[in-house]
Amino acid sequence: MRIVLLVISFLLTGTFSFSQTKQDYEIYHLVIQDQMDRWKQDTISHIVLTDKLVEGLSDKELFDDIAADMVSALALSTQWDEDGKYLDSLICCDMTFQEAMLRFTRQVYEPVSLEGDSLGFSPSVTIVKSQDICKMFRKGNPDKAYRTFLKKYPGRAGFFQLSKVSYFSKYALVHFIIYINPLNGAGKIVILDKDSGEWKVLGHLILWLN
Repeated sequence: MRIVLLVISFLLTGTFSFSQTKQDYEIYHLVIQDQMDRWKQDTISHIVLTDKLVEGLSDKELFDDIAADMVSALALSTQWDEDGKYLDSLICCDMTFQEAMLRFTRQVYEPVSLEGDSLGFSPSVTIVKSQDICKMFRKGNPDKAYRTFLKKYPGRAGFFQLSKVSYFSKYALVHFIIYINPLNGAGKIVILDKDSGEWKVLGHLILWLN
């Protein structure tokens, strides 16, 4: 069994941050575990959590487009639910979901404050500062930056970024960025809904791939 080691980064844009609820941590755990399941990994030996968005990986302009014209902005995204079906009807016809998405675009960059022990992984998540990663990836040479990253964080497969959880009605949405190496990354919106009192991943909107 190959053990995946990851660095996880949470989006912050402000000086002040706010503690997350038990429900938020439940959502974050589901989003991370869902990705592990897709990679066929059932063991995470160590996760490092950085405290800030790595500059240059933001989808802010796209979120502005979604807020202005959701259906058109998401027309080119890859959309599927957990059964592999497209989410077109959800995007174009579900007014509750549309309102949830609009609220998400307004809240996605609000600050968060997280505790590694509360994410529910063993061993617990280590929270580190993001300045070093920002410096690595700010210099315009992604290959060199990634080599530096691997040297500083040996064995890590890359890093994730997760936004504040946005809730509306039965939906919860999270911005999720996966950055494994300079040629392997993705940005997506993970959609969850509450079914019989439990949160479940409903589907994904893939915003970009490389």
